Amino acid sequence: MKKWALITGANGGIGKALVEEFVGSGYHVIATDRGTSAELARPEIVQLPLDLESVTNSAHVAAAFHRGVLQASGGAGISALVNNAALQILGHSSEITRKDWSRSFNVNVHAPFLLIQ
Repeated sequence: MKKWALITGANGGIGKALVEEFVGSGYHVIATDRGTSAELARPEIVQLPLDLESVTNSAHVAAAFHRGVLQASGGAGISALVNNAALQILGHSSEITRKDWSRSFNVNVHAPFLLIQ
């Protein structure tokens, strides 16, 4: 049986390195990011685009993503999860809006928790 890992933020430098490490260790990888990457287009890697904030804002999107993971893994689900994606909002606290703060918290805290579930 194939082992599957889900890695968020897979298109960035650390994300791509994580994907390579898992593939090198015999895993098939579900690579998520807001878009896809030609560098990750290989048979052992399934790219599943995902805006992490959307998972926190919509039960429908979360359920559709879960179905996508099950479909990509042939119903096996995942053996490993790496919550690598992050949103960093830089600036003085007086410049950060409530919307920015909420987005940051959704992507960095809520989404990883929901993916663990």
